[in-house]
Amino acid sequence: MVSFLWPTYRYAAHSLREGDVPIWNPYLYSGAPYAADNQSGLFYPPNLALMLLPDVPYRAMEWLVLFHVLLGGVGMYALIVAGPSSKTSRAGPTESLNWAGVVAALAFQFSSVFVTHIGNLNIVATSAYLPWAMFCLHRM
Repeated sequence: MVSFLWPTYRYAAHSLREGDVPIWNPYLYSGAPYAADNQSGLFYPPNLALMLLPDVPYRAMEWLVLFHVLLGGVGMYALIVAGPSSKTSRAGPTESLNWAGVVAALAFQFSSVFVTHIGNLNIVATSAYLPWAMFCLHRM
């Protein structure tokens, strides 16, 4: 994140503050497309909110990664709790925590897709929505 994403996010934030949509990044390589690059995440709402800050702090990008890891874990917990086998595995109405959901959420949060790609915000953000997509498919 330090060597690639943070400088490009700062470039996009600067361009957006000046009223320009960063279509082309003249500072990357010898010029490269920015808005069309899948790693830019330019139109992703959390990234846009980050880019509207006066200066994109690196700490905010770290918090964005942690937010997505948490989002993926909560989604996995929701998916397991809503699953067809969860109704029979519950001990009773007094049980407030589904331990299968907790284990699945922790396993997903600390899986290789999040740990290995912790510096690739686009991969972490995309992976965080996978359990939510399965949850929605299950609910349909």
